[in-house]
Amino acid sequence: MKNNNKSNLILIITVFFAFLSYSCKAQSTIEQEQQQAQINSYSVGIVGTWVSNDDPLWKTIYTSSGEKKDYYENVLISEETYVITTTCDGQTLTTTYTLFLKSIDSENNATCDFINGIHTDSSAVITLSITTDGGKLFLFTKQ
Repeated sequence: MKNNNKSNLILIITVFFAFLSYSCKAQSTIEQEQQQAQINSYSVGIVGTWVSNDDPLWKTIYTSSGEKKDYYENVLISEETYVITTTCDGQTLTTTYTLFLKSIDSENNATCDFINGIHTDSSAVITLSITTDGGKLFLFTKQ
């Protein structure tokens, strides 16, 4: 009888750890899928022309091919490539819904900003919120 109880206990412990392992893997997969959905959503939503809320003479254009162009007073001041990602120059995010806006200049220098969100208000005005790696908040409105 003692061997039977011991066998049952071992079986219960084995099933418990198998369930725990499966549960952790499933949670990780769900988080990855949510993060990828957020990347896809922002990759589509960011495309277009954005005007700075602080300085309407500054505008940024993001293209679907990953190009970023900054203009001031309608004069091109910089051209970079960009990607929305979960990692940037060795930095990795831990929060599921926060993503990097990684910009790369012509000399291959990367800037790692954080996308706080792309939001549409009740008047259908679309805003983009970005925090620089230095902590400065920038808000843009889509034209």
